[in-house]
Amino acid sequence: MPSRGIRIFQAIYLGFVVFLIIIGHAHAAGERFYITAGPSYTLSDTDRQAEDALGVTVGVGFFVHPHLDIELSRFRYTLPHDASPLSFKQSGWLLDGLLYFSRAPHLSPYGIFGVGMMQSEYANAQENRSIINAGMGLSTGLSERLRLQTDLRYRYDRGTDKLGLLQKHSLGDWVIHVGLTFLLDQGWDKDKDKGKPKSKSKPKPTSKPKGSSSSPPKKNIPPSEPTKPLITDSMMMDMDQDGVPDKTDACLTTLFGARVNANGCELDDDSDGVVNSGDLCPDSSFGVPVDKVGCTLMVPNDGDNDGVIDVGDACPMTPPGALVDASGCEPDQGDNLILKNIKKCLQYYPNGGIVNCEIPQVMVLEGVQFDGGSDRFSKESAKILAPIAELLRRNPGIVVEVAGYSDSKGSAASNYKLSERRARAVANYFILKGVSDANLVISGYGPDNPIADNSTPEGRAKNRRVELHIVGQ
Repeated sequence: MPSRGIRIFQAIYLGFVVFLIIIGHAHAAGERFYITAGPSYTLSDTDRQAEDALGVTVGVGFFVHPHLDIELSRFRYTLPHDASPLSFKQSGWLLDGLLYFSRAPHLSPYGIFGVGMMQSEYANAQENRSIINAGMGLSTGLSERLRLQTDLRYRYDRGTDKLGLLQKHSLGDWVIHVGLTFLLDQGWDKDKDKGKPKSKSKPKPTSKPKGSSSSPPKKNIPPSEPTKPLITDSMMMDMDQDGVPDKTDACLTTLFGARVNANGCELDDDSDGVVNSGDLCPDSSFGVPVDKVGCTLMVPNDGDNDGVIDVGDACPMTPPGALVDASGCEPDQGDNLILKNIKKCLQYYPNGGIVNCEIPQVMVLEGVQFDGGSDRFSKESAKILAPIAELLRRNPGIVVEVAGYSDSKGSAASNYKLSERRARAVANYFILKGVSDANLVISGYGPDNPIADNSTPEGRAKNRRVELHIVGQ
């Protein structure tokens, strides 16, 4: 009688043959295939006496049901041995079923169960070990064809320990796998003529012989052919669950619950070019220009009622009743020299041009400061940024580097990221005010180039700043 290991190997081999048969059937039926590849990190069983290691897994799979994928994969990794300079070289095949609890365009949780065979090699000695594989994962949609799969698996393997190095015959490792899955369409149109009845010529009527009965001749009716079902399992695959099968769905990643048309694309009820899920103004008048969120573009308006319309108002939030100059700003209320020059430039050169304006190449945005660990600035800071945004809007030839800085508290890596977010917050404000994003360069310098002492709270507040560097005009 064959040993337990041989019986398991035979079962896995039989499963592999079944997989190939299903693959052939699925290919003939026009099913959807995918390929997958990515790194796997193995947390080794302590009884294996090996260190954790990174490996790689590649595979191919296909959809057999709206909630089930079958996947054949190949893995390989090397585990350094704890007690010697040599390593375990592990490689093998896995046949897994991926059971999806729900399929959605963005996040789809799934469970994993499968079997396989692994070859373990150490110092030129080899051993075959059977595998049982189980776990949970999450699939994230990146595009219509590309998805990111992340899962955690418990991989149980069993052998006879021919290598003579293991503490037990049965071992279990935890495996963290991250992979990209690319969807392949296999011959969607090759069956489009299947099932159509072939045209048959009508039989010609025969002449009635003399002396025959006056009853009309019986018609020659061909036997009816069995009709094929109009809807197959492959046609019913609906990954985004919008009610339109993937074979006829022109938009495979519509948001869950969104209303769609017959082609599977989201509706645009007010016909403004922005689909319903992204339309903040779903009742826009037909033909009226709208912005990116589906709202009517603003007509000239004076939000602060200071007599200067918003499109030319460098200070669009002046308090009610305040006296303002031609730029819409209150004259000289504690502004620094740079801000005074900018307001003066807006007043005397309303059509643009900064040739005669005293604008330095580097501008420290005094008064535009951030709380510790935050990239948000206050409304008072927005009043300082408003005239600068208007100056940049009127002079589209200026290219400005928006440079963010931080204090020295925290790690350098997090400070560099935080300073870049601060620069991006200021740049986004400029873009909202009409400055082209092509004229803005965003940089984060972290704690570099401090302008004050980082050992005091006041100094750290000054170092949490944004500067403008004119790099071209």
